[in-house]
Amino acid sequence: MSDVGILKRKAPLVAFDYMEYGQDVEASKKAGRPVPKVVPFVFITHDKYTRIELPAEEWLARKRNEAIEGKEDPDWVTRWEMQYAAWKKGETLPEDGQPIKTWAALNKEQVLRLTALGYLTVEQLSEVPDTNLAMIGLDGRYLRDLARKTLTQVQNGEALAKQVADLEQQGRDKDATIQGLMERVAALEKAGNTLHLKKG
Repeated sequence: MSDVGILKRKAPLVAFDYMEYGQDVEASKKAGRPVPKVVPFVFITHDKYTRIELPAEEWLARKRNEAIEGKEDPDWVTRWEMQYAAWKKGETLPEDGQPIKTWAALNKEQVLRLTALGYLTVEQLSEVPDTNLAMIGLDGRYLRDLARKTLTQVQNGEALAKQVADLEQQGRDKDATIQGLMERVAALEKAGNTLHLKKG
């Protein structure tokens, strides 16, 4: 494929996930029953009508060869390989930050796309520089701004919660002070009454 042919094409949307594919021979022998093999799959979406599912590593190897032969855009292949590496690292939820996978503001396709690119938390997405927005897609700027807005709301909510907690603590401290003063007054009154009785 010529460079002109490559430039005219639009990069397909690529996402990764695990799927059953064939049979795991070793596991089947040990279990004494057929055990399916679970392998990484790539989901390639060219348009809303075309979606292809293939074993990921075989597909990536083929695309790398096609790039060497000039049949595929090498920048696309590099990006897909980076996506795959990031996806493999992002299978578990991150310990710090708000996970992208549980962020209710996103649909499933956006979650897959962002995690495949290595953005595992809302905090990471909020820090994407302008130069990397195109990698996310046409909605890259919108998603980054949404992440920033969400974090601002969370921070404002935490600040408000702290203010409320501080006011409540001040109220408890004031109540304790008043209670202490009342107890002292009661003790003084009792001491005064005792002294009065003794004099009488």
